[in-house]
Amino acid sequence: MSKRGWVITAVAVVIVAALGYWLGRPGSEDGAPGILPPETEGLVPVTTETAPAELYFPGDGSRLYGESRELATGDPEVRGAALVEALLAGPRAGTSLRSPLPDGTALAGVYLLDGDVLAVDLRSETLPRPPSTGSRAELLTVYSLVNTVAPGVDGVERVLLMWNGAQPETFAGQVDVSRPLRPDLSLVER
Repeated sequence: MSKRGWVITAVAVVIVAALGYWLGRPGSEDGAPGILPPETEGLVPVTTETAPAELYFPGDGSRLYGESRELATGDPEVRGAALVEALLAGPRAGTSLRSPLPDGTALAGVYLLDGDVLAVDLRSETLPRPPSTGSRAELLTVYSLVNTVAPGVDGVERVLLMWNGAQPETFAGQVDVSRPLRPDLSLVER
């Protein structure tokens, strides 16, 4: 085979390999190829099935207050993502409750670890570390997430909190989040 023949064969192999890779990527429902945007990497698929959930928001009196919702259900990652997204969206209008984290905080991903631990990765483009607060506000922020997620996801007993892809030692200097946490319902107003 001539040098030109080898080059044509090599180029054809590269094109066929690239085409095979491209067609194997996730795409739209009609099967057309597509690429997931980077901001959806790690997030879980949307489901139409719902189930009751109790969300715990910080409120007056330095306590957590429950708010009932119907949220997406499914595997632990789908359910966990739905719970965290609802917390970040904030409480219903007309209440004195507030979101546990500032505007601009988003969910980067939810991952099931070791069967009973759900890792929740929060992200912020403006805050390289979790927001600085007082000790009671930090406690309510952390346990708003933990108390909502652990009891709200079947089989999950502990929650591991992450920020911008890393596991911080604390959120604001007081509460140890370097390990998975169990719920603390003593902070909930009954």
